[in-house]
Amino acid sequence: MIVRATSRSGITDGAITFNMPAGADRRMARIQRAACAAAYGAMSKAGITRVDGIFSATTLGCLEDTERFLAEMGAQQGSLLSPLPFMRSTHNTMAGQLALLLKAQGPNLTFSQELFGLHAAVIHARLHLREHPGDAVLAFAADEHTPLLSWIAGQLGSEAIPGEDAEAFVLRATGENGIARIERILLGEAKAGAAWWTDLCGSIPGSIDHTIVVNDLPGGGGAPRTLDLDEAPMDGPMGTRTARVLAWVLGRMQEGAINGRVLLADRGTDQQGGILVAPC
Repeated sequence: MIVRATSRSGITDGAITFNMPAGADRRMARIQRAACAAAYGAMSKAGITRVDGIFSATTLGCLEDTERFLAEMGAQQGSLLSPLPFMRSTHNTMAGQLALLLKAQGPNLTFSQELFGLHAAVIHARLHLREHPGDAVLAFAADEHTPLLSWIAGQLGSEAIPGEDAEAFVLRATGENGIARIERILLGEAKAGAAWWTDLCGSIPGSIDHTIVVNDLPGGGGAPRTLDLDEAPMDGPMGTRTARVLAWVLGRMQEGAINGRVLLADRGTDQQGGILVAPC
């Protein structure tokens, strides 16, 4: 599977402008605008105006609208509620908004699997491209931050770092002018201790030239902590951090600064996964 283009939209970067119907962005939440901006950016770089499928990943979905809906429900005691905050609070709001804007009538799936939503989204994108090798599909990951999220994380003593980001990728089965190949996507039950790293690397045939442990929860476990690509951006939301690091790796490959196969590895509380990419 070929990554044709990638684009990032930082939600905290202020006003976001992109080529979409006039006024549509005013009715969107910040996370919707960011996801649409990232998607439109990736499509522009790929030179396409339509996609045949949308596969999205988000850990917590549209938090601002979820909080607004819950606040209204508490204040109004369940009566005379506006339906808009509820409609916008669902996890698939971003992918649905993109489908409406792009008039995309193919599969539209959203995955919320802790650290592994992107892995699941890319796996299903690959399954679609196997059946429809001439298609171009969009995969993206997006999460947003709110003050309430920081407060809850602090009260729970959570290791997760709240943050905001949106990354989008245009994927094709084959083709010229690709940035890189996604050779393998691994996802399975987490092994205890150092076994998770041994199991992950052992399931990949051939050599691995670079490794990046993006997320490792709970910590330790025998994974290498000094990495040859330790300049990769590790800040931002843990749920979409793998997407951000993947986009960074792809950019470095496009520049010729990274050669060889790169494994992005993640371990969560009960799952582990990896994405193996190589230059075209």
